[in-house]
Amino acid sequence: MVVGGDKEMKKDKRKPLRTPWEHYTVPPPRCGKTLFCERMKEMNPDMAIAKSNQECDGKTPFLYEKFCEYLRESEKKTHQKGEEATREMKKETESEETFIINWITDEEIHFTNKKRITYKHIQDCCEHNYADFKQIDNIALEYEFTEPLQFESIENYGFRFGNKGKMVSVPCYSEQNGYYDGTVDIYYDEKCVLSDCHSEIRDWY
Repeated sequence: MVVGGDKEMKKDKRKPLRTPWEHYTVPPPRCGKTLFCERMKEMNPDMAIAKSNQECDGKTPFLYEKFCEYLRESEKKTHQKGEEATREMKKETESEETFIINWITDEEIHFTNKKRITYKHIQDCCEHNYADFKQIDNIALEYEFTEPLQFESIENYGFRFGNKGKMVSVPCYSEQNGYYDGTVDIYYDEKCVLSDCHSEIRDWY
């Protein structure tokens, strides 16, 4: 524009018209063989993307929105795979960790991994069913165990637990007159691992 009588020309400071893509915070990829076009072809090979350079240079809002959606889904899947891999590594690490018997009482065997073996029995009347944890072999106190612990019932004796080559036997008893149930349930980490484990019947008379 002209100011006063001078012929000095000043630049017009008005902002140019905004293109549709300037409304987006992330600038679109540019030009023919870009990541935009390649990814869009992967997403839907039948979509007519490359009809012209103008369609391919990122000026079509619909295509760019689809491209952004594709990237978000890819990132989500990558994140999920990473979480799954982390969980698998955690499981492997836990299975490789060793632990030993921490202490033994009449009611439980407690391990250094803070888990324990206990027993339960719902009494019918006059029977007394229990696992005699204190009768296990002293050498078991030196065993190093790994998860998962294995549990096996032994008919008319009790049960055993441990890992391959390192199984520890625990006698179970039922003191009664022969008319009542002689089983106990064995629990590890508050979960039942052996149901109706048969005990050795002891006549209390």
